[in-house]
Amino acid sequence: MNMPDAHTKDEHAGHDHAPAKSDAHDDHDDHAGHGHDEHEDGPIKLDAQMLKRFDIRTDKAASGKIVRYTTLSGEVVFNADHIAHVTTPVPGIVSKVHASMGDFVTKGQVLASISSRELAALRSELLATRARWELAKENASRDLRLFNDKVGTERAMLESKQVARDAQIQYALAENALHALGFTHEQIEAVSNEQHNLSQYELTAPITGTITQRHLTLGENIATDSNDPAFIIADTRSVWVNLAVYQRDLALIQPGQQVELKFGHHLPDTTGIIAFISPSIEETTRTATARIILQNPDGHYRPGLFVTGKVHTQSHQASIVVPTAAVVEVENKPSVFIQTDEGLEAKPVTIGQSDQKTVEILDGLKPGQVYVSHNAFALKAQMQKGAFGHAGHAH
Repeated sequence: MNMPDAHTKDEHAGHDHAPAKSDAHDDHDDHAGHGHDEHEDGPIKLDAQMLKRFDIRTDKAASGKIVRYTTLSGEVVFNADHIAHVTTPVPGIVSKVHASMGDFVTKGQVLASISSRELAALRSELLATRARWELAKENASRDLRLFNDKVGTERAMLESKQVARDAQIQYALAENALHALGFTHEQIEAVSNEQHNLSQYELTAPITGTITQRHLTLGENIATDSNDPAFIIADTRSVWVNLAVYQRDLALIQPGQQVELKFGHHLPDTTGIIAFISPSIEETTRTATARIILQNPDGHYRPGLFVTGKVHTQSHQASIVVPTAAVVEVENKPSVFIQTDEGLEAKPVTIGQSDQKTVEILDGLKPGQVYVSHNAFALKAQMQKGAFGHAGHAH
């Protein structure tokens, strides 16, 4: 085609031909745009391949439960019912130390040995009173026999019997003094076989667990009234999770409620039950404490870890429940894509209660109806862009 010269071009520019052409073009655009809008608003049919390509999934409308949550923060602490403070009941000098901080110990295991003069004196008194009692019992038995044989006097028999009773009382006092130090009856009975080592006292673990603190050293002069226990042992196979409950949430939190616990940092999530809520508010934080007793057999949950707890505070059984992602805004109305004979079509719905995962549908969706349960937003976006093409629309 020959290009017009500049003069001809300028002449034509003043005529109505160009506007006429523009009008025609605008008419075409309006028609095209109108047709495109009709396609967007109508149902769209997608085959299995297209559904898979855009990761669009469907489901049947059914009943379900709406669960409300209240999110609380807190931390893992030692279970105070599984902590033992190991102290010495007798003063003395630490002669041996058998365990250190971080060691796992079992109940009854020897942790340290203490050389104590006070203990030696108590054990010696026990041995002495036992010997006097044994002798007094023999004398009383002999005088009773002589009295029965008409050889001894009644007075001698009664006096020896009283001496034996007094000796028994003195032995019982010496025995109780050792009981007060934590000695068992079997340990006291074995004292007579340990006369060579009466001053030695062994600190043993009262529970199975891990030593979290140690406050004694070899050669230290240890006292019974020390501010720090010699050892602190914690059984971390069970820990507490303390969640802070602010005043606004107190009415919602109750013992027995289930809690979803999230620790982060690649630690496994878990669930627990609120076992206790403190009866008062802590003055500095102005919070109450909701406590969960958490089993910790693998030791994942270490005291000091921060945790987030989602408390199931309310539940509601609904006739129809759909995933939150199934509801999208279409023409400023909440809608759900429903499978019809013509294809997938956005239908307005009335929503009720909701939680973080699901929404109750009060109207617009019937039980058993097939709807888009996954990626409804992507379906809406792709339809608006015309990504499925005209072939996918129902005419």
